[in-house]
Amino acid sequence: GVTVRVALVPHKYSVYYPLLDGTPPVPGDRIHPLAQLAMELRNDGIDAVDLTPSLRNEARDAFASGRYLYWRDDTHWNREGVRVAAEALKRAWWPGADASR
Repeated sequence: GVTVRVALVPHKYSVYYPLLDGTPPVPGDRIHPLAQLAMELRNDGIDAVDLTPSLRNEARDAFASGRYLYWRDDTHWNREGVRVAAEALKRAWWPGADASR
């Protein structure tokens, strides 16, 4: 009677890589390893969410205003990063839940 759910959490570099100056773009046909793993888990009947797209999108928007999702001197999320991850998981796993809670 246990439901297994997997949250795939990218590291800081994966989130901020697209924002770094001078980095080559990732080829369009290359799938991110966490996206591939999420797809494989779902194919095996395990509910999985890759948090990379949500964190990347928010990081891009936050960066433009000088905000970050990770501590600047650490590899852990700050309060904003936790919020983004929690909202992404809530949308994925409890889509009918009230967004204001």
